[in-house]
Amino acid sequence: MSYLHWPRDTTIPGPVQPSPGVMGPICDPIPSFYSEIDADKPELDITLTELIVERPDGNTQVFRGRWRARSHPTIEKAVVFKVVYGERRIRSLKQEEKVYHKLFKVQGSCVPRIQGFFVGETPEEGDIAVLVMEDCGSALSGLLKCYSLDVRKAAVLALVGVHRVGVRHRDFAERNLVASRASDGRIVVRLVDFEDAQTDHACSFKGRIDIYAAAPHPSTFACEELYEACQVADLWMPRELMLLGGHVPTEWASGTAEELLQKVKNAASRFPAIKYQRSAETLLKECAGVVRLLQKWKNTRIYLDKASLSID
Repeated sequence: MSYLHWPRDTTIPGPVQPSPGVMGPICDPIPSFYSEIDADKPELDITLTELIVERPDGNTQVFRGRWRARSHPTIEKAVVFKVVYGERRIRSLKQEEKVYHKLFKVQGSCVPRIQGFFVGETPEEGDIAVLVMEDCGSALSGLLKCYSLDVRKAAVLALVGVHRVGVRHRDFAERNLVASRASDGRIVVRLVDFEDAQTDHACSFKGRIDIYAAAPHPSTFACEELYEACQVADLWMPRELMLLGGHVPTEWASGTAEELLQKVKNAASRFPAIKYQRSAETLLKECAGVVRLLQKWKNTRIYLDKASLSID
């Protein structure tokens, strides 16, 4: 059976404490959850290099580190360890591991590859489970909308890929988006943390996402989570703009104030406040304000694209 030798002291950097006859930290062997499948796999030692996340109760931690087979101690692999303690947390991590299993087809592209899953107990901490994943980079540290278009598109497309295999993430947020560069320089974004995922999602979205077009109506987009993700990623212009007690399609404001005013007059019944305006000059000022508002959105988006946050 394969065992993951988990250190009793997980402080970073941890002290080197000798086990009987062996120099190194004191560790406890955690057996593979899939004992029959992993029967011929090696004993595994690890080095923890960074505590990425720790929940307030201390029962869930995520570490960056390396692992290596005892049979090949000089060959190490960069991985991420998600470790939980206690029966309730272990039950949750087992469910999350099942979700990753369902996501097998998109492991390595939309989500990390799973390297192993170990469940057991230790003398000091009691029940423990460790999910081992490939290291896919760091979580986004800023708002998604402040990153380059490549990052924002990759984040949404990762969610699209997850939906296509029947999983709804239910927590699309920057802390669950890890980004890195592929060997060819491409930006790759992967989704993590499927603790609350829904695994019977029949996604109806089959279309395309038109970048920087006006946002479609939610009822025509077919998937609520993808729609919200596109908004978080700022991939669309606003769908409508407020004017004269009504809403105008964003496209109407893409020209001049005079052109917008003419369109409003042609659809006067949709704008009840138009009859209360005292002059054509006032109407034109209202329209000019809406045109400026749309231009401000465009200018802000251009600025963010040029001065975008880096993943490096």
